[in-house]
Amino acid sequence: MQEYAKARAVLEPHGVTLAEAIQYYEGHVLRYQKAPIISKIVEQMLKEAESNKRRDRTVADIRNRLTNFAVDFGNRKLTDLTVQEIKEWVADEDWAAQTRINYLTTESGFKTFIVPCQSPEVGRLGEGAFDPPSVVAGGQNRDLLR
Repeated sequence: MQEYAKARAVLEPHGVTLAEAIQYYEGHVLRYQKAPIISKIVEQMLKEAESNKRRDRTVADIRNRLTNFAVDFGNRKLTDLTVQEIKEWVADEDWAAQTRINYLTTESGFKTFIVPCQSPEVGRLGEGAFDPPSVVAGGQNRDLLR
């Protein structure tokens, strides 16, 4: 009973019921625990690119970009990445602005694979970027470069 009273004291000033808080927790926290690691998502994305009869050059480009992303983040869950980490990753001073945009556009393909495990942190890239459920929307890539 004490936990219920504490929870109610926290939620009540915000007009949130305990049932709503539980529903949110279930849909936004527990789902993340099932998120695959990035290297597994990359494997799926590459298989999909190949099976969609994309041009060899397109598949090679996607493979290159996703593999580079997976080198740095492959053992982590996508939902564990922060917006700041992604911004820092694409801010590589050796990359031209168009290269950064191209990487962000490629990584936006992750949206297909995070439907069941989307992260509120990932959603902070800006409107349209990581829209539930998504990762980076093409139009938002430039915002990350600022």
